[in-house]
Amino acid sequence: PRVQMIFGRDEYELLGEFSRLERSVPTAKKQFDWWTRPIFCGWGAQSALSRNYDKPAPALAFQKFYEDFTDSLDEKGINPGIIVIDDKWQKAYGLNNVDTDKWPDMKAFIRRMHDKGRKVLLWLKAWDPEGVDPALCVRDFRGNAQAIDPQHPDYRAVFEAACRNMISP
Repeated sequence: PRVQMIFGRDEYELLGEFSRLERSVPTAKKQFDWWTRPIFCGWGAQSALSRNYDKPAPALAFQKFYEDFTDSLDEKGINPGIIVIDDKWQKAYGLNNVDTDKWPDMKAFIRRMHDKGRKVLLWLKAWDPEGVDPALCVRDFRGNAQAIDPQHPDYRAVFEAACRNMISP
């Protein structure tokens, strides 16, 4: 790996210098248009909403809000290449199953983003045992699930099925 040090007076100068250096290095790799555009991560927007709704940010991962977020980006002429649907779109973290109360039609939302040339990244909390049989988890001395056991073959099957579902049409 290449290590590079850059110096500047503040974070903006450093970011500018980093960007200049990145543009000056020729790349042999194929560049995808969506990767060179801004990324919109819903966490910041959910966190901002948490003040208005007096709820924690994870409680605000609703399809309606994400539709509003992306409509606002469109109105401002901002076209991100990636939309990150952040914490907590899942009904249960450990199962990565869509919470249909929050996301009545996630597939339609994703399809609309794809139609706009945007990729969608589903944030997940890979270690959280919520919804998972405690027998498939690392447990404390009382037997309470503390984290999923990523090496447990039965949990791996659960996670593989969730991944197939998340990336399926």
